[in-house]
Amino acid sequence: MSITTEAEKRKIIMLTITERCNLNCTYCYEHNKTSRTMSFETAKKILDYEFSLNDGFEVIEIDLFGGEPFLEFELLKKIHDYAISIQTSHRRICFATSNGTLVHGKIQKWLEEHKESFCVGLSLDGTKEMHDINRSNSFDDIDIAFFKKCWPNQDIKMTVSRETLPNLADGIMFIQSLGYLCSGSFAFGINWDMKVDLPILEVQLKKLADYYVKNPDIPIAEILNVNIEYICYESDEPIRWCGAGKQMKAYDVNGVCYPCQSFMELSLGEIANIQKMVFDDDICLEDPKCRNCILKNVCSTCYGMNYARTGKINERDKEHCEFNKMIAAFNSYVKYHRIMSKKDEDLKDADYNILRSIYKLNEELM
Repeated sequence: MSITTEAEKRKIIMLTITERCNLNCTYCYEHNKTSRTMSFETAKKILDYEFSLNDGFEVIEIDLFGGEPFLEFELLKKIHDYAISIQTSHRRICFATSNGTLVHGKIQKWLEEHKESFCVGLSLDGTKEMHDINRSNSFDDIDIAFFKKCWPNQDIKMTVSRETLPNLADGIMFIQSLGYLCSGSFAFGINWDMKVDLPILEVQLKKLADYYVKNPDIPIAEILNVNIEYICYESDEPIRWCGAGKQMKAYDVNGVCYPCQSFMELSLGEIANIQKMVFDDDICLEDPKCRNCILKNVCSTCYGMNYARTGKINERDKEHCEFNKMIAAFNSYVKYHRIMSKKDEDLKDADYNILRSIYKLNEELM
């Protein structure tokens, strides 16, 4: 079973155009920032190589990464212009994730002119209070409405830290009140305290779940939305959770290739055995301890963060297991109530699959 099926014809090429950032976020996993910048010549060589490969991909997404990529706006523009000038049958899109603080004036003007070929995803950690705690008091420096105007279907990425966990529900509801979809995750690479944090998470998820039950037309934010129907999916094939090392490549400022950005020296420092990591065998990516878990089909993992925490790409950091069980339980609560509010004639096969999975999950967790 492959979670990445819909994206299998898309290749993501990540170019780290700068290791600098103008913020100092509390949870940042890039522990080795420098002032280094990728040269345009290095970027050209990478793109020429990637576009020349006959590897079966129909779409190439060029992610311009940092640090904060708009610190190198002139370089970013040159790479974009070169990428879309390449004669190829591939469809292509340039993308950048930004903290938004530099996206004003001439940068906004250029982005608006190129919004069909360049997309920007904004990182915003909830309400002003939450965001300022996590991200260097930068909320007031962001023109949030600009991102909605240019890319109305692009979600906002919200990261939850220990400090902002008590306001998780309010943060997501705030982002959705602005008309955005909300993706997000819990900060990795920090030391969560399950005894303290789990009860706080329970309160927040209950508040968020009740909100979604009362507002059935509002999409469930990614942080609570798992494909619960996969619990009943039977397969001997393990799940691959992302395209790291297969559909994704990340190049550092010197043009060295990594499976994804989480493995770069910018994040992990110098590591010697990166070439020995196996990403083309999905069995090697499965944690043996998870094979009999009821949530194995819905509990995602990050191979880079696994390596950072355990030294192995397939060995999960088990401190998040209780988080994930609680998320699955409240996701079931929301979807059960939404399904049961439907008329019988409106129920679809997918609804019955979800109900079967909820029943199986309740049997296991009760």
